[in-house]
Amino acid sequence: KQSVTPASVSAKKEPAALAKSKPVNIHPALPLSPKPLVKKALLDHDYRIQIASFRSASDAKPVQKKILKAGFPAFVQQVDLADKGQWFRVYAGPFASKASAQEHKRQIEQHMNLTGLLIRSSK
Repeated sequence: KQSVTPASVSAKKEPAALAKSKPVNIHPALPLSPKPLVKKALLDHDYRIQIASFRSASDAKPVQKKILKAGFPAFVQQVDLADKGQWFRVYAGPFASKASAQEHKRQIEQHMNLTGLLIRSSK
């Protein structure tokens, strides 16, 4: 006969790799807020990293949340591409300098396996 009583949650052991691993804290000072950055912040900073572009906001939001959860600033911007229609671009940033943006781009690619395109904002 088999027991039908499930084992308690605390009885499960973590795999050895997880028990020894430490969480990656890339940007401890950045708030993890799902709110997009305000437009004024974009005017004050020159660089951002375009991560993805989608036809719908509902497709863009999960990518933004993933980036925010990893500790990077992120926002979604709607753009009108005339004959191609409305698109929703997911950006990491904004960043005050090119060097800062390049370092964040490297970290995003390394830790999240997302390739981004460095963009200089037009003022």
